[in-house]
Amino acid sequence: MTKSPVKPKTAAERQARLQKILDGLDKLYPNVTCALDHSNAWELLAATILSAQCTDKRVNMVTPGLFRKYPTIQDFASASQEEMAEAVRSTGFYNNKAKSLIGAARKILSDFGGQVPNEIEKLLTVPGAARKTANVVLGTVYGIASGVVVDTHVQRISRRLDLTKETDPVKIERDLTNAASPTSATPRIRPPKQVTQTAASRTPAGATTSLIHKPSSLTEGATLYRMRVAKTRTNGEATPAYRNFVERSQKLLKAKELARKTNPNEAKTNPILTAWRLGVKFLIESNLNR
Repeated sequence: MTKSPVKPKTAAERQARLQKILDGLDKLYPNVTCALDHSNAWELLAATILSAQCTDKRVNMVTPGLFRKYPTIQDFASASQEEMAEAVRSTGFYNNKAKSLIGAARKILSDFGGQVPNEIEKLLTVPGAARKTANVVLGTVYGIASGVVVDTHVQRISRRLDLTKETDPVKIERDLTNAASPTSATPRIRPPKQVTQTAASRTPAGATTSLIHKPSSLTEGATLYRMRVAKTRTNGEATPAYRNFVERSQKLLKAKELARKTNPNEAKTNPILTAWRLGVKFLIESNLNR
């Protein structure tokens, strides 16, 4: 009779087990890159929206023709939903995806100057961009460890590896993020993919691509900032990022209370409010709000 493996009991044992898992995955799957073909941030965002309930292989068959027909984000914004839906029909749920693509293009043009934002709280306001999509874009294009991409396969494997007992993707991401403490390896985000020269013609005029990440002290309170506790105060003084976090938390506290009064369900599901709760939890755990 085969004995069941002994579960780690201490934090050190859990970290050692996690490191062993990460090392094993790196050995089995070296030089992993995003499977969706793209040449800039907008193309990856569009491809990731199309990948919902669809294989990457199918998306890669559709996007070349799609980007030829709509070469710029402005073309997506001005497209008719009927024609867009027909162009992406083979990916499934084509009406919803067409609506999301057009809405995402219009949102990015109107609110972000045509540049896909590199901050997760902004990216989450874009139609069609939930946490999985946002994490794919930020991690692949900008090299930002905003969180963990949790798809169907990650849900299944993370439960089998006993890294979480949750079934909700947001809660699974939280558990996987919390597993990476300062004593373990930092999030394994690959260097950002270099954009080819051919992508320039698809980039809106005047738009620039910055790979310099200014961490958001709001939404990364439970990820990057959990790993930067030692750097949160410099010579006894709170850093600007910390002060900014506190100010924005106070504003979101009011928003949370308003949402609770007007729409109780939104107060539970709104990603911004969820980020606020995670951030405050970080502050309490770190004893930095004393």
